[in-house]
Amino acid sequence: MDNKDYIMRNAAEDCPAGLHVTRPKAGELLLDIDSSDDFILFEIRLGEINTIVDKPWSFDTKPSKSGFPKVHVTVQTHLALTDLERIALQQALGSDRVREFLSIQRVLVDCPDPTVFFDLPT
Repeated sequence: MDNKDYIMRNAAEDCPAGLHVTRPKAGELLLDIDSSDDFILFEIRLGEINTIVDKPWSFDTKPSKSGFPKVHVTVQTHLALTDLERIALQQALGSDRVREFLSIQRVLVDCPDPTVFFDLPT
């Protein structure tokens, strides 16, 4: 597998059977939180952001396909975001570091969906 194939792995078109692709809507962040400690850090960082933005950001969580304590967090901002801005904010809020690094690499190779979740059906 060459580097581009590795980078593109887990892009939207690579969704495993039985799961569905969740793409961010305008102004949304998709965070992949891997531990209870990471979730606490996320809540602290979001609280800090909410002290300086005009309108507070809200969030929803749902279980990751990997199971607790891993969760997917969708943050609703009031910002128009580029892909790189979205990835930077996700990283700053505590999303999985490797995931966000690979998302940056996907942007650099023009992947149309650099940030997605593979979610369990609801």
